[in-house]
Amino acid sequence: PGKVYSVLKEPALDFTLSVATLATAGIDSAELQNLELSVQKAAENNPLLVAWDKSEVADLRVSMFEKSLWFLSPDQSLPCEYQELTPTELQRCTIERTPQRLLTVPSPTSPLRLTDSISSALTRIAKVENLIKMQAHMGAGGASNNSPLQIAMTVRKNGGEQAYPLTEIPVFGDGDEVTVIIKNISRKPQDVSLLYRDAMYGIVQIWPEAGDSNRVQAGDQLAPIVLELYPEPEGLEDFIIMSQPGDGISRDFSFLEQEPLGVRSRSAGSSTAFSLRGEEQPSSLQLLLDAAIFANDGSAEKFKVQSRGARKQSKPNLGGMQIYSWEVRQ
Repeated sequence: PGKVYSVLKEPALDFTLSVATLATAGIDSAELQNLELSVQKAAENNPLLVAWDKSEVADLRVSMFEKSLWFLSPDQSLPCEYQELTPTELQRCTIERTPQRLLTVPSPTSPLRLTDSISSALTRIAKVENLIKMQAHMGAGGASNNSPLQIAMTVRKNGGEQAYPLTEIPVFGDGDEVTVIIKNISRKPQDVSLLYRDAMYGIVQIWPEAGDSNRVQAGDQLAPIVLELYPEPEGLEDFIIMSQPGDGISRDFSFLEQEPLGVRSRSAGSSTAFSLRGEEQPSSLQLLLDAAIFANDGSAEKFKVQSRGARKQSKPNLGGMQIYSWEVRQ
């Protein structure tokens, strides 16, 4: 037979979040039923979510106690007093369970508002998780050694200044500062956007500001960005640096912004690259993010069409993404 060639394709990423309910000790049967129904409705009506398959571990579990909704990752557990334990197991749990910072929002009293609150929270969490997953999908374009950007970060805490630790997740306190200096070391202009994800899954674009251009010419350097940190709330945060080739009009990623958990959205729907740019042509990276994070099938198809010709010659240059994570505490 003739020679046989095989092509190793990139593994497909799963951009859905599996969700399940987690019953607490002593929960009222009616409350548990309302909770299960609300989580089920949220999964059915949102393409970013999928109901938990009992043969697998759920990405996120939703529980309700102390008049609040609680969202637990697979490595987290309920406080000992809310687990169904024997007296001996409860005593052991009290000794062995390590302190955990659980994600929580107030629980509405009416079943209808409960469904809306759970759906809103799960959607915002899923969008952030999908944004982080995109870094792996972008591959070398998001790696620091291949990035068109040179990034220098320093930390000021306890009156002293030091280099940002790249091999661990640092812990910062009230008033600590992170200074970021970004330079375009490529030969082409880059559109640069800086996003901040807080501990309650809110996302804000801190640069550029609305109406400003984010085009950074080859060899140019941004003025230092100083981030003063406040532990309100405490928890894990992400600083996300995104860049894409500066072709045509400048494009940013403000369409990824969202309110933190527990804050009612100012708009009924989610904005996308299309709604922001109107008749203008979104970039390949905007389309890809819009498809993955907002489950926008139209953007997915448009991305395929836009990148089809480029694939024949070389992999399209989507841009780069670098994520720096830290924890803030009191």
